[in-house]
Amino acid sequence: MRHKLLSCLVCGMLLVTFRMGAITVGPFGPNGEGGSKNGQDITIGPGGSVFEIDAFLSVGSQDLNGAQLGTSAQLSRDALPAGIDFHFTNSLSVDQADLILTYTFSNSTPGTVFTNLHFFTLLDAEIDQATNTFFNEYGTVKGTLVNGANDGSPDQWQMDEPGFQTGTLFANLFQGALDNSNSVPQSAPNDVAMGLGFALNDLPPTAASTISVLISENGRSLGSFALVQRDLDPNSTTFITYSGGLAPALSGGVYVDANGNSFFDPGEGVPGVAVVLRTNGVTALQATTDTDGRYSFATAPPGTYSASVNTAALPAGVVLSAVPNGALANPWTITLVGGVPQTLNWGYRGFNTTPDPDKGRLVGRAFVDANQNGVFDAGDSALANLTVTLRSNAVVVGSLATDNNGQFSFGNKNTVDQPPGTYTATLATAGIPAGLNPVAVQNGSTDNPATIVLQGGKITTNNWGYYNPVATLHPQFKFTNWILNRTSGAVVGTINIANTNTVGGAISGPYWLGINSSTNFYYAPTHNGQPQVAGTNGLPYVDLTAAVKAALGTDTLGAGQSVTLTNAVEVFSRYRSAPADSQFNWVPLSGNP
Repeated sequence: MRHKLLSCLVCGMLLVTFRMGAITVGPFGPNGEGGSKNGQDITIGPGGSVFEIDAFLSVGSQDLNGAQLGTSAQLSRDALPAGIDFHFTNSLSVDQADLILTYTFSNSTPGTVFTNLHFFTLLDAEIDQATNTFFNEYGTVKGTLVNGANDGSPDQWQMDEPGFQTGTLFANLFQGALDNSNSVPQSAPNDVAMGLGFALNDLPPTAASTISVLISENGRSLGSFALVQRDLDPNSTTFITYSGGLAPALSGGVYVDANGNSFFDPGEGVPGVAVVLRTNGVTALQATTDTDGRYSFATAPPGTYSASVNTAALPAGVVLSAVPNGALANPWTITLVGGVPQTLNWGYRGFNTTPDPDKGRLVGRAFVDANQNGVFDAGDSALANLTVTLRSNAVVVGSLATDNNGQFSFGNKNTVDQPPGTYTATLATAGIPAGLNPVAVQNGSTDNPATIVLQGGKITTNNWGYYNPVATLHPQFKFTNWILNRTSGAVVGTINIANTNTVGGAISGPYWLGINSSTNFYYAPTHNGQPQVAGTNGLPYVDLTAAVKAALGTDTLGAGQSVTLTNAVEVFSRYRSAPADSQFNWVPLSGNP
């Protein structure tokens, strides 16, 4: 490509004043194109220049570049198929030694799957052109090529002199297949260009694939495979490392399967539903469904996540249903693997909100009424996956399990409304945690089985409530105002101690602070200025009785009374630097545990 020589030499002479090891970048083109060929100023190292940065996409057997050789679209000039949306970003490291280019492709067409996608990236750069000849560069390979469909690394590569009679790199990019060869080794220095290829596989509706490309002047690389461009001149201090990797993509839809065919059809999506990915109980990423009910996580790191949806945003009376690529529970565990786009749908099915006028319906909830106020509210916990059986004259007429909210409804997609009459409803207690006792709750019964009277055209509610008779003898402590971030977590500024045992009267000290049952949070007095993990090295419980008495003038908390202590004890979180208010569990009232 002789026409590059003059422009690159001029660029090199103009840029010799930049510091060693720097990459300088001007604005990229609208589709991620860069380099002097595309009107962008970009340099790598002192006296170097970049002639071209571009990318290519092939989609199945579609011809995306018209009369041009091959079928791949060159993103700087060719349009992508309708329904494939493309987004490009770039960022430069603080030390200006690494440039990251990010390409995201997403499918916005309902019902259309784009098959067999391959992405290719091109870098054509020159090193130290102010002092060296034009054709004295060569390429080397770092690492071993592996299957990118499984680990996110490149599937293909090529280093070539990009023009004249011998260069095949451009032709292969347009053909959608690099040949994994280096035609410019150290024994045959020349002009060097580098290409990397990635198998994206299929792109289903709402799915997205993200590829990150790293251009480094400091030898850094993404993954274990990279191409390296060097200069024969011993005085050259620059070498370019070119690498990339696929980010896993998770996408899907939240929808109500109105026609009962299990598929996500147009018009069934539910907008505005929060979809959350958590690791170890900590929110890692969150997305909200769009107007069509679709969501996407294009940059989630590989790993195992707990995925959940906010059911409060769903229509009333719907239940989670088995659908293709669908979650069967909320939350649902999913493992993301680098370079493997995955789909996770949340399909719901409704039932008639009004029962048959000639029949009746039984609904209800099973839950732990921690504060014994008779209703399911904040601080209470649902009892999920408990079987509820409805019988008429000892004959089973329906059986189902409570959902993740502890709720059940006879008359949903699995059961039917029943004729008016007297029934018995039984809650299977085998799955209830030990130590819980029945407690009277609103629209509930402490009887199990419970006697149920169904009336035609009406909904009857029967809730089952439980409480922990030991836990209600202890005050609840809440930590607020997490004020000091530490390597291991955070230090709490304020502790609120409340007697929420409104039915049991006053609670007297001593008040001992104990370890939380969750693995995410620990209390810890400091030792040598550092917080200590609870439960290790015989770490003691903390006695807060004196602090409570100093604040109240007494060591007794009346029903509904609370006291606030400031900087009484330090605690930390293993996973969070600033968590929300959190409940801890406590030890018995008397004696040093």
